Amino acid sequence: MRYLARVLVLGMFGGAILMGGNLAMFINLPSLLIVIGGGLFVSLSFHSPTAVRNALVAGSAGTAANPHDLKKHRNVLGTMRTSVVGCGVLGTLIGLVQMLANLDDPKKLGPAMAVALLTLIYSVLLSELFLAPMSNGLLGEELKNSTDSSEPSAGPSGLLNISAVFSFTVSFVLLFVALD
Repeated sequence: MRYLARVLVLGMFGGAILMGGNLAMFINLPSLLIVIGGGLFVSLSFHSPTAVRNALVAGSAGTAANPHDLKKHRNVLGTMRTSVVGCGVLGTLIGLVQMLANLDDPKKLGPAMAVALLTLIYSVLLSELFLAPMSNGLLGEELKNSTDSSEPSAGPSGLLNISAVFSFTVSFVLLFVALD
């Protein structure tokens, strides 16, 4: 059911994109590099490549080969989630700096704004549609396997996305100021 829900959500977003334009507008290599590459490398600065790989495998399966590793895998996925959102915000700032540096050339404003906004889109999609469900699936397994009465932590809070919303708002304000 969870895979069907993800497909439906992505289909809904894809359909909305296609109704308003073409899908190619939403593909931007610099933004993908910032979010996926940056998120991966920041995560690797905290965890070993093996730990990252094992967490992704366990998160995809919804369980770990060793039940004692569930919390460790959730911590790695939480780091990845935080890193991806952080890189999305950083990408927004990079795009805004590019935009402000090129205010005298209106043709360069669009690509810079695309980097600013698409990094946020990519980071929220990756964080909320893939990494959060993986972490929550492992949390469910951890709760099932738990023998003590203490509840495990739920992982990163929704405060991560406050920075994304703030960056989005700042982007639009700067765009309107630049266009006046």
